[in-house]
Amino acid sequence: FRGRRPKDPVVPNSLPRLIERIKGEDGFPCLYFAFGRKLTEELAYNSLPNMQLCKVEKEEIEKRFSELCEKYAVQNEPTIKKLTPLVRNGLAYHHAGNI
Repeated sequence: FRGRRPKDPVVPNSLPRLIERIKGEDGFPCLYFAFGRKLTEELAYNSLPNMQLCKVEKEEIEKRFSELCEKYAVQNEPTIKKLTPLVRNGLAYHHAGNI
């Protein structure tokens, strides 16, 4: 491979493009893996503009999330406070620094 260029240029991953493709293929829910706590959180927050839940979906997920937080008495945990805006839009993340 030395000195030769690939025939097809490599295109880096585009998270918005990936999300649109998954939506188009009715592929949700899905898992997306990333390496590193900071990157995991950044990818989740950067995905927010691409995630649109309808009013009914938002209400249902908020209700379920609240019920689970109360059941496990974690509603005041810092991680839960960080996750709440994401969960309201159908997103979440997990890494070793979580609860």
